Amino acid sequence: MTRQMNRLLTLLTAFLVVASVLGTGAIAGIASAQQSGETTEIDSCTTITESGSYLLTEDIENSEVETCISIETSDVTLDGNGHTVDGTDTEGTVGIRAEFADGVTVRDVTVADWTTGIEYQSDADDGTVTDVTVTSNLVGIGVHDASNLTVTDSEALDNEGVGVDFFVSAENTVTDTVASDNGGPGFSFADSSSNTVRNVTATDNDDAGFVFEESVGSTVTDVVATGNQQGFDFSFVGNTTIENARVRNNTGVAFESDSVLGQSPETNTARNVETGSATISFTEIKDTSSLTHGLAIDAVESAPDDPEDRSNVGQYVSVTESAPNATPSVELDVQYDDSDVETAGVAEESLRLYVYADSEWTEVPDSSVDTEANVVSGNLTGVNDESVVVAPLGRPANEGDDTGDGGDDGNEASDGNNSPADATALALGETVGDSVGPDDEVDWYAVDLDAGQGVRVTGTDEASDTTLTAYGPPADDPETVERSDLDGIDSGDLTIIEETLLEFTAEENGTYYFAVTDDENDGDEPIDAYEFTVTTVNDSEESNDPEEGDDSENGDSSDGSDGDQRDADKRDDEADGQNGSDDGAGDDGKQGTDEAPKPDDRDDADEEGDESDGSDGNATGDDDRVGDAALFDESITAEFAGITLAFGPPADPGGDGVYEDLTGDSEVNLFDSFAHAAVLTAVNDGAIDLSDEQASALDMDDDGTLTYGDALALVGGTNAS
Repeated sequence: MTRQMNRLLTLLTAFLVVASVLGTGAIAGIASAQQSGETTEIDSCTTITESGSYLLTEDIENSEVETCISIETSDVTLDGNGHTVDGTDTEGTVGIRAEFADGVTVRDVTVADWTTGIEYQSDADDGTVTDVTVTSNLVGIGVHDASNLTVTDSEALDNEGVGVDFFVSAENTVTDTVASDNGGPGFSFADSSSNTVRNVTATDNDDAGFVFEESVGSTVTDVVATGNQQGFDFSFVGNTTIENARVRNNTGVAFESDSVLGQSPETNTARNVETGSATISFTEIKDTSSLTHGLAIDAVESAPDDPEDRSNVGQYVSVTESAPNATPSVELDVQYDDSDVETAGVAEESLRLYVYADSEWTEVPDSSVDTEANVVSGNLTGVNDESVVVAPLGRPANEGDDTGDGGDDGNEASDGNNSPADATALALGETVGDSVGPDDEVDWYAVDLDAGQGVRVTGTDEASDTTLTAYGPPADDPETVERSDLDGIDSGDLTIIEETLLEFTAEENGTYYFAVTDDENDGDEPIDAYEFTVTTVNDSEESNDPEEGDDSENGDSSDGSDGDQRDADKRDDEADGQNGSDDGAGDDGKQGTDEAPKPDDRDDADEEGDESDGSDGNATGDDDRVGDAALFDESITAEFAGITLAFGPPADPGGDGVYEDLTGDSEVNLFDSFAHAAVLTAVNDGAIDLSDEQASALDMDDDGTLTYGDALALVGGTNAS
């Protein structure tokens, strides 16, 4: 049974119970009660109408009433005294129910075989459920339109639907509670915000361990989600934090978050989440300009082989797009242990995050390692619909690092780049790295530049001892280039935090050289590992104006000369998403590439308009589109997100040539946005053909291009009438 069906059935049940009460005036007979001091003893189903303490003195078995114990007044404590309240699995029944009653506490009782075991609803706020077991019900504990409820030291076991269900209920607390073997989610929070979940376990449930839907501002700490259909399922959720969670061995993914049309723009964060193949922390990056957001994170069951020059430290995580046309991004930290590094035999300071996709490994731009915290970090942008594997990889540790003689580190003989004549050839944008030892060892690199070409060098060195020096081409063309043939241009010290070492402009065509040295190491210090990247600088960056230098929003560079190449792909992806450009790079579903045919220039469209009245066809002045009642003369059928929609024909309520009313119901609302997105999806799939005039009429943001951004503009009421 789906969550939606469970919620519908729960609401229907509540309605039937209320209707029954209003119709008959009774839920169950007033049971016999005996006054014992300040506590009232009860031994059968009853209605409690006076505040105070009540003690159940014996089991209630196979009750056939609709609500066994109904609490209709505030400030009541019901102590089950270890007894059971048992029903007959009859639809529309409730074991213990509090309605319009604040401050109700239910404790030490087992409730079984009801539609809802324990129910708080209709402003039954500030209640407490403690030391209870709800089992073999449809819903174990249901909290509906009641807030600030505490569930603690309890169990929800073997219920057909949700174990513990909150609906339209805020500021609730669940602690030290187990939900296991339920037919639905273990814990569900729908339209329920600002909840606190702590020291809670969800195991072996047929749906997700934890479901949050249309909720914001919750915290989930010290939890376990194992053996469920899924670990965490977020839908339209924001500003929610997960910390210290063991999420492993679930049938589906460990974590999934979906939203559409820019809803729930707040990010969600997870810290110290154990997936089974890695311990990670992450923050969702939501692009509010995108039609959909969908991110899934999971363990990796079978890791790919390492690349030839890198080794893993045994930590892997899978990242996947989980919604149509979504290209999610995430800030990711992957933890490792010192023992992982030692076992792998890698240089710890060389660890970086790498992505495995399309059968190859690629370094995540600007990835870094914190050797004190044992964390490798990086930002993944624009993940497509194919799952990618992310892992920290590092260079093998140099076997000559510990020679004992304070002299050669064994690196120079193997490098073969210890002179300009033997320099390693560089490609612009390529990241290179190695290690340099004491005394006079130098690593040389060379790159060919054209006169006037701007160059930037960025890099890091974990020990902050190395220096990089740039040299111009030799004055003559010697047969063998020596250091004495070169004139120094500039130098910079590599640091722990990546930064720009130097920038210069090539004065002439030729081969330029870079030398990396460690002049401060006298043989008593560890050998330094370094990395650096040489990139070209575009025209705007050559001014060195930080306000202008990194502006790549236009995304119009095609030669790789738009700044730091390690960020080029990221900037291009962001530019594509913002401007709807399609540079042919195959972005696999990015908003910018999912374009319908571009509307004609407005003036061209006007020329085809009806000018029988002698006008120029411009009906609105600023907007050259002209209303045409016959532009859409048939209804539209399109599929969106797996749902077939039939609507229209679209209408132009303002008579300005902009057809905001996609559904043709004389109203402009959210349904028109969905209809617009469905039309664009159908156009991209080839299911619908639009004429240039029709495409122009659906260009809501009037940018000359039909994209999902027009659906978003329609949501914001840019052209709504």
